[in-house]
Amino acid sequence: MKKLHHRKLFLLLVIFVLLLTAGFTLSDQSEKEMPQGKAGLLDLEKWDFQKDGSVKLDGYWEFYSNILLTP
Repeated sequence: MKKLHHRKLFLLLVIFVLLLTAGFTLSDQSEKEMPQGKAGLLDLEKWDFQKDGSVKLDGYWEFYSNILLTP
């Protein structure tokens, strides 16, 4: 009888952990996808900074102070 009680508790704990993990996974997917720079261009036309926040500039970037580079 005691063994059956321990199995039920273990099963409930496993189900709780699975539901918790699924909840975190689904909440991460609901966020808007961060725009990515491609071929030197970053399209922010559909990005709302007030609603969506700032954009992470991950990747390789170069900065040239006081120089205007034209294509």
